[in-house]
Amino acid sequence: APSNNIGLEELIVELKDIEENGEKERDDVEGFVEVLQEMSEEEREQWEKDVKPVRTALFKARKISFKIINSTTVLLPQWREHVANTAFKDRVLPCNVATWWNSTYNMLAAFLEMKEPVSQF
Repeated sequence: APSNNIGLEELIVELKDIEENGEKERDDVEGFVEVLQEMSEEEREQWEKDVKPVRTALFKARKISFKIINSTTVLLPQWREHVANTAFKDRVLPCNVATWWNSTYNMLAAFLEMKEPVSQF
């Protein structure tokens, strides 16, 4: 079984590519939904299995961010102390919100940028 790190590394490579080469052509969401509907049960199960590491990485990133932001008495002060002597001293990890356009990308970009402090926290 593939580890969750493989999915995260693939996501990081994709983010770096977008940063370096600009945003790629946007996917047609309606077309994607149609493709999913046309898949056989086995193909859909394989697709779910293939995207699970990426979903897990997104879930973990959101969970970390959410816990830090919403723990104003424990984790948030610890985070601020942890990054006090770094270039990120005034930054908090953003959390993605379903109704905020591009918030998932912003969250992932922040995690990528603050990879070292996050992994040490």
